[in-house]
Amino acid sequence: MLFLGQTADAIAEVETARELDPVSAIINADEGEFLYVANRYGEARVRLQRAIELEPDFDQPHETLALIDLETGDPSDALKQARAGLALGSTNPRTLGEAGYVLAVTGHADEARGLLSAVKEMARHGADEPLFEALIEVGLKERDQAVQALEKDAKIFGIVGLSQWHAFDQLNADPRYRQLIAPKEEKTIAESSPKKPGP
Repeated sequence: MLFLGQTADAIAEVETARELDPVSAIINADEGEFLYVANRYGEARVRLQRAIELEPDFDQPHETLALIDLETGDPSDALKQARAGLALGSTNPRTLGEAGYVLAVTGHADEARGLLSAVKEMARHGADEPLFEALIEVGLKERDQAVQALEKDAKIFGIVGLSQWHAFDQLNADPRYRQLIAPKEEKTIAESSPKKPGP
């Protein structure tokens, strides 16, 4: 549901799941992530911190907290959370992508480029996740490369779930990005419309 833009329904479902299993770190982390997508940062923090309490070695909640800290004007804490998650999940492409984005935005470009290289190396060994390359490239303001990576991601997986990362809003001015995220029905209409004859 979250991937389809039905954020409120997704939050309601994961909240029900958490009420049924309140000690699940994964469910608490998912709820925190969904609340982050909905810009409900205070509630998101509660769920993410609860996930960390339940499973201290869980990397993902730290990265979502880092994104929240970044967007609420606390780059120091964002950096701390990004590095905490990275220390726990250094083989997870998503963790590298999110941490790399935070590092880039907070002025640690060299470290971010190191993580970008690591994600690309993972791709050479079968874990091809161009979306997370794009996330770091957005942080580095390499927006053309980011769009190219997302175009590659679309060919492999289809474009779903980009709303999970507010960082990609920075690409809204690029017509290639707008085409990627256009609703499928609009693309079908555009692709099937007769082309005007040449002069």
